[in-house]
Amino acid sequence: MSAPESLGLTGRTIIVTGAAGGIGGAVVRLAVANGMNVLAVDIARERLEAGMAGVSNPAAVAVHVADLADTAAIPAIVEAAVARFGRVDGLVHAAAVLKRQMEITEITEADWDLQVDVNQRGTWFLVREVAETLRAQGGGGSIVLFASVGAYTGGLGGSWIYAATKGAVVTMVRGFARTYAPHAIRVNAISPGTTNTEMLTKDLPPERLDAINAMVPLKRIAEPGEMASVALFLLSDWASYVAGVTLDVDGAWLTR
Repeated sequence: MSAPESLGLTGRTIIVTGAAGGIGGAVVRLAVANGMNVLAVDIARERLEAGMAGVSNPAAVAVHVADLADTAAIPAIVEAAVARFGRVDGLVHAAAVLKRQMEITEITEADWDLQVDVNQRGTWFLVREVAETLRAQGGGGSIVLFASVGAYTGGLGGSWIYAATKGAVVTMVRGFARTYAPHAIRVNAISPGTTNTEMLTKDLPPERLDAINAMVPLKRIAEPGEMASVALFLLSDWASYVAGVTLDVDGAWLTR
């Protein structure tokens, strides 16, 4: 079998979470530029609608507001995509929450609950909902999650709980991949290094950010579009035999 000549994304529909900005927003713009339809999901309506203003084909995007901590709201996400575009072909799940506490003794149960509810529990139920929809459609499709180098470092800059939830995402990828691969549904993840998003820079002292960035052998921070391009590769026919993988996109930080 020869390699596909194109990414094969034109006309496909994906759900993108965390779409109001950062990596999720970059995924939406790149997906639309490659001929895809997108249900853009975020908790912040005004930011979400403003973020969609720059897409190349506004007719290819529908916005949907949802709180992923509320698992009861998850089925409506998939239903909205099907109602607007007729089917779903995949998911790029970039939504997450990071509550920094620079001192480990300051972490509260509320900090734990917030991050686990969104990043871990919400992720699991969202992936299951999308995967079951793909299976009901006859199989096929691609799901891309976002882990973090923090899953392997244990968290830097006050991100202990966030890192723990991203470790859970790595494990989820393995379990979901084994479960749904027989239905031609591929589940993978991207593990970003330092990326120029509000999540990284907000509430992090500049000297701490500089120290973290200095660990990157490429000697620069990544841009959201560099993560988006890898996400589209994993969605595409070019990655047709890639399943159950968490791909480091970290400028040679981990070199695992």
